[in-house]
Amino acid sequence: MKLKFMKIFFYLLYSLVCIIISFGYNNIKIKFWYIFLPIFIIIPLDFLFTFLLSIFKFQIKNTYDDISFSLIMGSGVITLVIWTTYTVPLMLDTLINFHKTYNAMNLNKFPISIFINYRDKIILGFKVIFCLGAFLMLYGIFF
Repeated sequence: MKLKFMKIFFYLLYSLVCIIISFGYNNIKIKFWYIFLPIFIIIPLDFLFTFLLSIFKFQIKNTYDDISFSLIMGSGVITLVIWTTYTVPLMLDTLINFHKTYNAMNLNKFPISIFINYRDKIILGFKVIFCLGAFLMLYGIFF
């Protein structure tokens, strides 16, 4: 029972972090070196948390290994969400700037005009897809 509650709690916590990172990115202003921030913060906290659980005997058989592994893998998923949230707009802006610089006469043609006119909607679509993918990966990790 305790293990199930802990898995549900951490699944919801990691899912909330993924939502905040994906859709609150413009307000947070994450720099490039923050891509690995979850690994440097969550993994040491994970080991501290699981160590405290083992000291206070708050574990079922194999809970230490299972929860610890799940938290580390969840940290990797959050790192991927941060990386994609940072790189997709950067790649799309690079594509648009390249065409504005070297292909200015064809900006109104079919494939290029869609990227220019619907940039924000394309980025939102990528964020939704990556967030849903992160939910699915976290569900697979924790359950």
